[in-house]
Amino acid sequence: MISSVNSKGVLNIKEMIKIMSNAASICDDESTGATTAIVASITDDGFLRVLNVGDSACIVIRDGKVAGRSREISHYFDCPYQLSADSPDRPRDGTRMNLELVPGDVIVMGSDGVFDNLSEE
Repeated sequence: MISSVNSKGVLNIKEMIKIMSNAASICDDESTGATTAIVASITDDGFLRVLNVGDSACIVIRDGKVAGRSREISHYFDCPYQLSADSPDRPRDGTRMNLELVPGDVIVMGSDGVFDNLSEE
């Protein structure tokens, strides 16, 4: 969505919320089911900004150790926030991460299907 990118060519959290909200609205009208969602943007000043709705995750690995991890958001065990027409959850409810990156950082993003089967070791 080129028109959604700001003049600097990156997305801030407010813009990510807007884009995710628009996508959720389209899906509500044209599909069934529910989904978690995670989006991220690396800004010109070297910051990683993440918006997470549900139990997906973004991890930044620096020098072999976890330097940053997005927070999951759930109502209770095994019931993550989800986007759907029947859900009260919205992108504005998601958790946010803002982390300055350094050269050599590795970014890993994925759903709970990935992270439920991995440890930070």
